Amino acid sequence: MLCRAFILLCLAMLAGCQGVPYRGAEDQARINADLKLGATPSQFIPLRWAYSDYGVQNGIQTQDAVAVVQPGLVTLVGYEGGHYVSQASLPLAAVDCAYIFDSEVSGRPVWLLQKERFVFLSPSDHRGNGDMAKRIQLVKQLANSGFKLHSDAQGPAHLATGKSERQLVLNTVIGHHVEEVAENQAYNVCRPQ
Repeated sequence: MLCRAFILLCLAMLAGCQGVPYRGAEDQARINADLKLGATPSQFIPLRWAYSDYGVQNGIQTQDAVAVVQPGLVTLVGYEGGHYVSQASLPLAAVDCAYIFDSEVSGRPVWLLQKERFVFLSPSDHRGNGDMAKRIQLVKQLANSGFKLHSDAQGPAHLATGKSERQLVLNTVIGHHVEEVAENQAYNVCRPQ
């Protein structure tokens, strides 16, 4: 009996570490019910997200969510007290463009550039490992929902400041190592400066 209780406790702890519970159609129905969505959105994309101010980037603390993409709207959905809740609502009118790092086929984040700040969206796990398939879905859904896309090829939304520092980098393939990391400054490339 004690062993079974221990196993259940471990499973509950692991579930808590998984972020927003999301496994498909059943959870989509619960999201629709909890958020009282009128129509069923075409895409639900698990990701990590955060708001960030423009300027020098010193690391971003993200939180887990499910992105619900609808025409002209992205809703970031969290999970609290057994219910899905809206963490942020990003209408098309409040987003200058969606900045696509590298190209559409990448594991890098997507930034929704707003007037005063940007929204960092990363279809990745808690270790920061990007999920290219989910990112491709996100970019396609943003485009289909009316969001203007801006890629690195059109001009970056970040510039090197010329400063750098040595940092300990954790890499799942080669282990820990010290690397020279350039300092970057983010700005809204989709809004005239």
